[in-house]
Amino acid sequence: MTSSQEKTGGSRRLAAVWFADIVGFTRLSTENEPLALRLVEAVQAAATAAVESHGGKIVKFMGDGVMAEFASTEGAAFGGLQLLLRFDQVTEGWEQGPHRLRLGMHLGDVAVAADGDIYGEGVNRASRLEGLAEPGTFMVSEDVVRQLRNRPDLILTELGTRSIKGYDDPLPVYDAAPTDELAERLLLAAEAPEEPADTTPSPSLAAHRRRNRCWSDDLRRPGGLDGSGGATDLRFPAARSRLLFRECAHGLVLDRGTALPLPE
Repeated sequence: MTSSQEKTGGSRRLAAVWFADIVGFTRLSTENEPLALRLVEAVQAAATAAVESHGGKIVKFMGDGVMAEFASTEGAAFGGLQLLLRFDQVTEGWEQGPHRLRLGMHLGDVAVAADGDIYGEGVNRASRLEGLAEPGTFMVSEDVVRQLRNRPDLILTELGTRSIKGYDDPLPVYDAAPTDELAERLLLAAEAPEEPADTTPSPSLAAHRRRNRCWSDDLRRPGGLDGSGGATDLRFPAARSRLLFRECAHGLVLDRGTALPLPE
């Protein structure tokens, strides 16, 4: 038996794995420890609810980070998106909020340790993708996209290739986002995490959905967020891109990042 087999007990399986963590947590933990601890409680509660409701398993919590495993790629995608949306919604009215997560997901082979922890290529690539994801986004591998590209309620956007530690050649990566209808269903299904009381009124679901629409529209627009042409939506050809004028929670977005406030 090899040392790897001794470590894992020799059990292996195919799994969809994702990692999530709080953007800017290291800085925040040094500046505002009570808020940082509150955010950890919120992400752990929201992750537990999202993972369990979509048939997955929390492998472990690592400070502000979460590692989850699913037998179903679809369940993993929906669970990750529910966590992303719910955490954003819950922290909307908090100090310095809303706070963002970033997620990375891969479908691959994993080795299972006696204590339930998992290792292997599936875990390593998911972790690398999470580190590359922009705040508030869900980066997934090409293997994930192959399983999900026919889902009408998912928007899968090609982001080009990225250099990933441990791989000789750059690998294609994608952004996964929900349609408005799926986002609403996921938020309505989310169980409210047990969080410290907050007297700030919660934002309306409509405002939350408007903000999400602005983000997905930017990804759908030809040229992507930065005009580099690196983002290509797999479901929406350029001729069907939405208008540049989009009503958002914070104003009317005229073009890449430029906003005018909404009238009172």
